[in-house]
Amino acid sequence: MKEKGHVLSETVNTVKSAYDLQYSFEKMQMQDKMNESNEKLTEEEKKRMKDQMEQEAALKGMNMIWKSSKLEIENTLIEVCDKIFSDTTVPSIETKERAKAIYTIGEVFEKTELPIPPQPTA
Repeated sequence: MKEKGHVLSETVNTVKSAYDLQYSFEKMQMQDKMNESNEKLTEEEKKRMKDQMEQEAALKGMNMIWKSSKLEIENTLIEVCDKIFSDTTVPSIETKERAKAIYTIGEVFEKTELPIPPQPTA
């Protein structure tokens, strides 16, 4: 049950990241329209604002890709574990060796972090 809760939570987080990315693009489009009609801003200020929003969207995109990749890897590991640990044709000593190998993979996976921390949303 804990496993299903985790998968559901990670799926929701991934979907939230996708919506967050979509919102960033919509925000960029609105800002572009506002900048076109705003004569008070210099071209340099408009470019700086656009660059900042593009950078924010890129970070959110990387965050979404990271979360969806992580979810895919976790789902694959769950399937693999279900198969290798429920195989009754394998001696228990080999099952223990498999468990050690999966544990090592898990340790490496846990130490892996998002390369660029996501920026706080406004």
